[in-house]
Amino acid sequence: MNIGNLIKRLNLIKGLILLDEFDDLPSHIQKLRGISEDSAVKEIINDIDSKFYSEAVAKIEKFINENQKVILFQDPEIEALRIEIKKLEVEFTLTSD
Repeated sequence: MNIGNLIKRLNLIKGLILLDEFDDLPSHIQKLRGISEDSAVKEIINDIDSKFYSEAVAKIEKFINENQKVILFQDPEIEALRIEIKKLEVEFTLTSD
């Protein structure tokens, strides 16, 4: 996973913690385990597993600040349109055969 997506996942996890949505954390933590071997991310996972949520949030913020560079703006509508185009291409292929 690229760093941009990793940062998005960490922000999502941080948001869940801040909203006290702890029941939703395991699925996101599992995804995090599968995509990152970074030692800082492993520490965050360990903190969450140990229910040290304030430490995890602080480490998430530190990780994001250290790894976030200027990211080009990606319009979510454009991405949704790309997905729609792919769907239409598949439908066209199926109907033209």
